[in-house]
Amino acid sequence: MTDGPAVPGFDRLERLRQDVLARHGDDSAVVELTFELSALVEELLVHEEQLRNQADAMAEVVDRLELERHRYRELFSAAPDPYLVTDRSGIVREANVRARENLVAPVEGRPIVLLVEAQDRAGLHRFLPSPTGDDEPPPTTFTFRCPDGARRLEARCRRLGTDELLWLLRDVTEVEEANALLAELAEQDRVLAEQLRELDELRRAFFLTVSHDLRVPLAAIGGLAGLLADQPELRDEDRMRIVDQIRTTAERVIAQFAGLLDLERFEEDANGLLREDVDVAATIRHAVDTVDRGGRDLELDLEPVVAFVDRVLLERSVENLVRTAVQHTPAGARIWVRCRRDRDGVLLVVEDDGDGVAEGLAPTVFDLFERDRRPGRASGLGVGLALVRRFAELHGGFARVEQRPGGGASFHVLFTGAGPDADADERTAAPG
Repeated sequence: MTDGPAVPGFDRLERLRQDVLARHGDDSAVVELTFELSALVEELLVHEEQLRNQADAMAEVVDRLELERHRYRELFSAAPDPYLVTDRSGIVREANVRARENLVAPVEGRPIVLLVEAQDRAGLHRFLPSPTGDDEPPPTTFTFRCPDGARRLEARCRRLGTDELLWLLRDVTEVEEANALLAELAEQDRVLAEQLRELDELRRAFFLTVSHDLRVPLAAIGGLAGLLADQPELRDEDRMRIVDQIRTTAERVIAQFAGLLDLERFEEDANGLLREDVDVAATIRHAVDTVDRGGRDLELDLEPVVAFVDRVLLERSVENLVRTAVQHTPAGARIWVRCRRDRDGVLLVVEDDGDGVAEGLAPTVFDLFERDRRPGRASGLGVGLALVRRFAELHGGFARVEQRPGGGASFHVLFTGAGPDADADERTAAPG
């Protein structure tokens, strides 16, 4: 027998066994029974010791579990992101401090789908893990209802045991806004790259055009100058004719470059207008007189109009339109210049009885470097009409071309009292 009682009543049980042996020690059955009883007691003592050890081990496990549970509660409560615990149907059982601060109250006891905006609720229903599924759903972003307004929160969901779900919510509003801004900047970069590509093509077109269209007049100037130098015996009238040709050609080159400079200046500064009350008819007459018409007949039909416009730009527009008509009509053609009051400004119309605008050219005839390339047409940089449109737009108007009834081209240019931000309808409407 093990010394010392370990089981309650052991001493009394031992005394009874000794008393039974003393009284019935000659009875072998009794003796055998008492020894079996003693063996059972010994076995009981062993089991008792095992149970005590197991109880101590379980107590340690319980202590560790309680410590872990305490740590979990601290982490859950103090987590920097909102945490929720729901049942399998999505009813919130617990919410940490951050969740209570960042989500619309009350939180506990509500279905989690009611914490998001209405348009996201169907998606959140589908996001809830199925009761039999083992895989955690991938994170998905929903619009949650927050005290400071709707916020985009990324939801991660994982199982806790068999009947609970742990939800980690991370605010990605700024991230999504940053991504949207990056996407917008990327689109702007793409647009800028496309614009740079177009500008590069325009630059190449410009140099090709300039090199092509200035080669002829510059070569003519050089040839005529060489003729003067090589033939000093020329008659005075021949010499003056050559000088006039040089002067005319040089003036055309200078005018072409002046047009380019004007276009650049007014593309960069849309506020460079010098408006004043202008006698439109007198300005048109002066502009027409500066253009060499080369024997073409020109008729004026001018209403007495005073308009609040930039006198120089109006005059340049008339010059460019008349010069265009001269360049694209044969000698002996007729040109008409008309003006009349229209809305808050003046409508300028320049027509001719030539061949009209080439087929397909009308939509782009006012584009920079766009020219009539039909055989026999006068060369040029394709800047004059681009300036006409730009000057009209700076005045809130428009420039357009159409075929003239009876043949030829008909240019309509509207100058209004409005600025370049006038309503688009004012720029594109047909003249009244």
